[in-house]
Amino acid sequence: MNFLVIGKTPKAYFLSSKLAQEGHLVYLCIEKLDKNYKYDKVIFYDYSNQIEILKFVLKKEINLVIFTENDNELYELGDFLKINEVNVYRVQKELMKICSDLYNQKTFFEEFQIPILNGVFFEKEAPAFSFLKKGNYPVKITAGNDEQSFVTSGFLNSKKCVIDMFNAQYKNILIEENYSGKEVFLYFINDGVSLYLIGEVYEDLNENQIISPVPFLEETLKEKIINNIIIKIAQALNDLCDSEHACIFGVKLLINDGKAYVLRIFEDICQTHFLNVINLLNEKLSDLIISSCNCSLSDDFCEIKFKNKFTITYKSNYNQPDDEMIFKIDNKNYINIEGSTLAWLKSFVKENLVRY
Repeated sequence: MNFLVIGKTPKAYFLSSKLAQEGHLVYLCIEKLDKNYKYDKVIFYDYSNQIEILKFVLKKEINLVIFTENDNELYELGDFLKINEVNVYRVQKELMKICSDLYNQKTFFEEFQIPILNGVFFEKEAPAFSFLKKGNYPVKITAGNDEQSFVTSGFLNSKKCVIDMFNAQYKNILIEENYSGKEVFLYFINDGVSLYLIGEVYEDLNENQIISPVPFLEETLKEKIINNIIIKIAQALNDLCDSEHACIFGVKLLINDGKAYVLRIFEDICQTHFLNVINLLNEKLSDLIISSCNCSLSDDFCEIKFKNKFTITYKSNYNQPDDEMIFKIDNKNYINIEGSTLAWLKSFVKENLVRY
């Protein structure tokens, strides 16, 4: 098949490279490409130049245009292509609205009875202080749209955190109680009828490592999360969307004592998690995307197979400019490596890479 991948971040490059490795003709449309990323079928168009992009799609007989991100500009481009009968794969519009704002997410979770921590939004310091005096610690205090967050374990530290955030001109903060446990990320592909887990990620903040699969997430708990939480989220999204049910979405959860609470929902795979997810799939990503578009996931796949490996994405100051191991996100250097055991990977990282 012929694909055109359109995006604004390195994720578009990673996806283009993956689809090309699977034997497809893949063009990449991106605003700019870091010198570390080498790809020979790159086109540079202003995304507002919809006519020229449509001409390119028709000339190259593109079967599917995939958007790796979606803002208003890219969504308008996608709408234009769809009107002109071009097949488009992108984030659901309703999901994009939900993910755009923490308040929208909390409202969505409450409306569809998704298990979450007790959390309250505050626009002023005084009511936040009153809440913290009676709070169940530890608490997580988040400013803006997840732009800054801290977990605190006492009133004085929490009060200082609130003061600092409002002094930084954030309009509101979210305080979530009983924030104890480990955070995990699960990623799913959905076609409006069926959904499958395609990746899981644990961010080990102490070691500065992004690990897949999650080493402590037991299969029984994972199945419980999917059956009792994720399916409910997918059904809610399907009900909200009139069309374009096909999508990939992510859910961030807090795991504590065998229980799971939803923290956030994501409209796609996070940039720093992308290689972890796609590198452990033992299926062609292109087949999954096409089946999702055709609403045929359950017909085409009995289950999703994964490689029997671990992978770590690691932030590092290892900086050889032509080293193919290095990739950049937000001007930070990352390396992604795979291994048969997590212990071997951690040992390799410790011996060979210098952490920030």
